[in-house]
Amino acid sequence: MEIEVIFTDIKARIISELESATKSIRVAMAYFRDDDIFDTLCKSAERGVRVELIITNHKTNYEQGF
Repeated sequence: MEIEVIFTDIKARIISELESATKSIRVAMAYFRDDDIFDTLCKSAERGVRVELIITNHKTNYEQGF
């Protein structure tokens, strides 16, 4: 496994990696509040990629309106 360190355009890189997924995506984080990444996850699921999103049961995550 190759390790790559990214310091710039991190969000764009995350979206690019999500868009290139062909089988599955697993996301686990305490707080999820990004509309663009959420939309990318939804589009990935629509094209047949298995998407799993694990977040804490905290009001911050529900306030986003996903």
